[in-house]
Amino acid sequence: MVVEDKTELYVNFNEQDNIKNANVYLVFKDINSVIQAYNDSDKSLQFENLPIGYKTRLIAYTIKNEKVFAYSTDLTIAKRQKMNLDLKEITEQDFKKLISN
Repeated sequence: MVVEDKTELYVNFNEQDNIKNANVYLVFKDINSVIQAYNDSDKSLQFENLPIGYKTRLIAYTIKNEKVFAYSTDLTIAKRQKMNLDLKEITEQDFKKLISN
């Protein structure tokens, strides 16, 4: 499948959360595809060559002080989107539900 109209998605974490390392996934709902990125610096994450108009679910998580912090949202890819993620502490059981859906 060739997609002509592509864009980027920029993802940042709240500075006060002091996120040094996180796993971030973009799961496409209409096609069998997942993109994974890692945040291992103070720069924003950038997903490239995303097909505009596709429905996705963004999932991010990290472990801090032996606790799980996560964020997820459904979104439709739009031109040059920017997102600020607010990771919240969740239970291990809720985390398992998050990644199984």
